[in-house]
Amino acid sequence: MPGFQACPSADGNGSPTICQVSAVFSSFLRSISFPQPYCLDLERGKGSFVVATSDGLSDSRGRLLWATNARGFSRTIPIQDSQGRLTFLAYHNNDLIDLHNADGKVLWSVKLPVETVGVYVAADDVRLPFAITGYRGSRQLQVYDGTGKLAKTIPIPEWASNVQSIAWPKPGHLLVGGGSWIGVIDPDGREVLRHVIQGTSFKPYHGPDGVAVRFRTTDSPYLAVTSHGSSGYARSVLLLFDPRGKLVWQEEVNRLRTIITAPQSGDKGEVVLVGGMDGVLEYSLTDMSAPNRSVDLDARKNGPRGSP
Repeated sequence: MPGFQACPSADGNGSPTICQVSAVFSSFLRSISFPQPYCLDLERGKGSFVVATSDGLSDSRGRLLWATNARGFSRTIPIQDSQGRLTFLAYHNNDLIDLHNADGKVLWSVKLPVETVGVYVAADDVRLPFAITGYRGSRQLQVYDGTGKLAKTIPIPEWASNVQSIAWPKPGHLLVGGGSWIGVIDPDGREVLRHVIQGTSFKPYHGPDGVAVRFRTTDSPYLAVTSHGSSGYARSVLLLFDPRGKLVWQEEVNRLRTIITAPQSGDKGEVVLVGGMDGVLEYSLTDMSAPNRSVDLDARKNGPRGSP
């Protein structure tokens, strides 16, 4: 990626190294940290993009292409189906969900009490719409197929205020959490990871947000997670779990807003990109050959950091 410095090699002792490289790309940071999803405009093509907001869908100039006509609380998210078509899931006033095509036509609607909506990545890597319903101990994630039929229901822990689909340790799982708590549950609702964030100068409040990252294409994925302070405390923490669920790195940084993965050149695997107050930071694992998988960080910026 232009502007990033090359990651150094391992530390001389043969141990794996996470390399963090700092760079500020104002236009890229704006695109990945925008509070509503950005989507490629697949049907109109030629590199244009559209922006999904609670109002509906807008083009790259901010012109509203179509409106959800939502009442009260609303959210609109993009979903690319198995045929590559772009659709948009919206909910209205906590009691109705709609699936729209790229032209705004409502493909189906389901009336139900809904907390929020999102995209569930199933075990076969198919992306499906989900809605979270229920209250406290009865909360569940309901997955729908392309016709609006209920395809799957996954119970959600009462303590999990934030829920997202995660392909770790494999697709079909959920990253859940709230405050200092982080967990991963499988497609049947069984807990496969639970962790309590410790050692930060702030109390985690927002999050978690995370990605599964394959630093090498032939290896199992790691889990990279961020959690954030309240709106009055601009700090975040980045955590990295190995494929077995062991925490191998934790770093406190200025507030982050987005975490994504990006491919390395030459089909060598992926890197983690995080965007926030300090611009865009890249993390990569540079040596996987050592038998000891402890992780050392080679940081290219000032700021608190440390390992558990």
